[in-house]
Amino acid sequence: MQKSIILLITLILLTLLAVSTLFINFSCAPPAPKIDAERQKAIDDSIRKAAEEKYKFELMKTWSTGFEYHKAKMYRNALAPFWKVAEMDTIQLFKTVWNKLVDCYFNMENPDSALIAAELGLQQYPDNLYLHRSVAHLYSGLGQTENAIEHYQEIVKLDPKAAEDWKKLGSLYLKEDLVDDAIVAYETVTELNPNDAESNDILSKLYAQTGNEEAALVRLEKLRQQEPDNPKHMFNLGRQYFIRQLYEKAEPEFREYVKYNPDDLVARDYLGASLQNQGKYQEAINVYNSIVEKDPNNKKSLCEIGSCLKFLNNFSQARSYANRAIKIDAEYGFGYIVRGETYEAAAEYCMDKAGRTSPNWDDKLVYELALKEYQLAERDPAFKDIASRKMSYVQQMIPTTEDRFMHRNETQAKDACYKWIY
Repeated sequence: MQKSIILLITLILLTLLAVSTLFINFSCAPPAPKIDAERQKAIDDSIRKAAEEKYKFELMKTWSTGFEYHKAKMYRNALAPFWKVAEMDTIQLFKTVWNKLVDCYFNMENPDSALIAAELGLQQYPDNLYLHRSVAHLYSGLGQTENAIEHYQEIVKLDPKAAEDWKKLGSLYLKEDLVDDAIVAYETVTELNPNDAESNDILSKLYAQTGNEEAALVRLEKLRQQEPDNPKHMFNLGRQYFIRQLYEKAEPEFREYVKYNPDDLVARDYLGASLQNQGKYQEAINVYNSIVEKDPNNKKSLCEIGSCLKFLNNFSQARSYANRAIKIDAEYGFGYIVRGETYEAAAEYCMDKAGRTSPNWDDKLVYELALKEYQLAERDPAFKDIASRKMSYVQQMIPTTEDRFMHRNETQAKDACYKWIY
């Protein structure tokens, strides 16, 4: 019993000794090293940078895949990587990814998906002109004019000098019968692009429709006085005079403008037409020739020269210039109109020269040649109405069934006045 008590006491003492030793060792051990805040920040920055580099690498790799497919015109294959980029790109590294998606869908002839992609892109990039134009174009095609107008209005806010967008906006305003807004749009177009003949014509019609022609002319004349050396005002005023058929006033404006802009062929054409409408045919020919010198394939100017020569009774050369225009473009109605007018003018000239008050067989054959030319001109939609009007007159002058019976086997005019034709 006594031995047991001694053994127990011994064990307790040994345990206490071990615990105290452990405590002493622990309390005397050196403290764990501490990381200062600056070093910790450097470690965190390094980790973050590595993650960012990996993210950018994956993003660029995905973009590159889509780009190469798009470049190879494999638009369907390009969709998946581009959509992945659109989803991943939280740092807006590839801002044009939505443009690429829309372009893919356009090329795949999938306008519905193109519209969805463009609208999603605009939620992220509301100033993206390409996306606005795409949405506006698609809405316009769907007949949703009001939606298209909203986007074109946003486009011209972002890019006020976008003449084509102003022009499309003006067209949409007209569809909605917003005439005043359309006038503002087309005025902007003509200020940005004075040579836009279509917009100038529409604007002149709008002025006439609203009764503002006189006000417009007064405004242009005032601007011309304020800035006498501004070529833009010369052109605009000359064009307005021309529209109002004040050709004698239009002529000096275009002459002055051409001095500043000798390569502007549209202005030269206006000048030629101003002279032509005053009966100054040789001067007009000189102007049209100056256009052809700069642009040998200018079929309109070739025809205008032919038309002037016709008025000078130089029928052979008139037809020759019309032939040159038709050789450039066999479907060009104006060329056939000029040839028809030349034959018609020749018949009138020869009848008058011979003192005939009504056409004989030879004259009728020449009128028939004119009719055939007008029939050819009618194939060109741009000249169909003019050709039809001319045909209705000439048909009264061509040979009748009785004439043909009386002149069987006579297919060419024998009058020396028509020798140049054959």
